[in-house]
Amino acid sequence: MWASDYPGMLMHATMKELINLVKTQCHIPERDKELIMGQNAKRLFFGGK
Repeated sequence: MWASDYPGMLMHATMKELINLVKTQCHIPERDKELIMGQNAKRLFFGGK
């Protein structure tokens, strides 16, 4: 699950840069990226609705 409040991350890059990094440089399946970037949180907090 993506966490925008991870200590120190925003000291090194903007949120936009960090999201782009995950989208373009993390060599993981697209479905896993979708889960990390929001679907896990959606399921956890809203029951997948």
